Amino acid sequence: MRYAIPGPVAREPGATLVGVSTQWPLTARSGSIERLGRSFTEHAVGGVVLTGPAGVGKTRLGEELLALAGQRPSARAVGHTATQSIPLGALAHLLPVELAREVGLGDDDRATLFHQARATIADRAAQQRLLLLVDDIDQLDETSLALLLPLTVQRTIFLVATIRSGRPLPSVVESLVKDGHLSVEEVLPLGHDDIVTLLHRVLDGPVETASCERLAEVSEGNLQVLHEVVRLAQMRGSLRIEGGAWRLTEVPVPRALDELVRSRIRGVDSEQRRVLDLLAVAGSLQVDDLVALTAESTVE
Repeated sequence: MRYAIPGPVAREPGATLVGVSTQWPLTARSGSIERLGRSFTEHAVGGVVLTGPAGVGKTRLGEELLALAGQRPSARAVGHTATQSIPLGALAHLLPVELAREVGLGDDDRATLFHQARATIADRAAQQRLLLLVDDIDQLDETSLALLLPLTVQRTIFLVATIRSGRPLPSVVESLVKDGHLSVEEVLPLGHDDIVTLLHRVLDGPVETASCERLAEVSEGNLQVLHEVVRLAQMRGSLRIEGGAWRLTEVPVPRALDELVRSRIRGVDSEQRRVLDLLAVAGSLQVDDLVALTAESTVE
């Protein structure tokens, strides 16, 4: 397995680390890589849906698969609300520019656009399966989703799709899963030992036990949170070498973490927010006590 491991960095006691790569080495995902690699080469399934909380490392796992594809054809697309209303908006960068100029917007034109796009991607695969990573597949436009159906069923592509936990699968993807063309794999947060290993590799040295415990507690195994906390702590000098090991003296709250929390609680109504506030202040509560303070339906 190939990992982008940062090289040694010259340090002095008390100095912050300089020059750590923004692409952290993949850790604790070798089992997933091996399973997905076999699926890709054996043609048993048409791809996989990677699901998990925001920031857990779904995209990072997909990027590693792209890197391991080597000389095999591969591509990447991203679902976004900005392109949801545009036919093939998510896949436009994979298609020739003249395709949009030659085809109109009528029903017959859309059918022509669909079939020409399908043929273009098949040609791009060049008699091999195209490894296609699609981030946030639930935000793809309808035409792109429809195009993925025959390409996946016919094994023209090996689809690696990501979607956040709790979000409904698009009907096309749901049918592909139901019919066995796609498998679903949950990307779990990193465990404590995995975090210790990752920090040692990223920082090129041992991390004080208490500091590891604190970083594991703060991040809860979420790769994005861990990355941002470590980066900001280094920048501010609160993560530094003391006695031959890295020591965390203060846990910063990065803007990215604040935005992540806001995105997770967006849409929560005032009663649900009260439940979250109570839990935030108390740290933990018995379910019966929480229900007594709020309402059973809200807690559920």
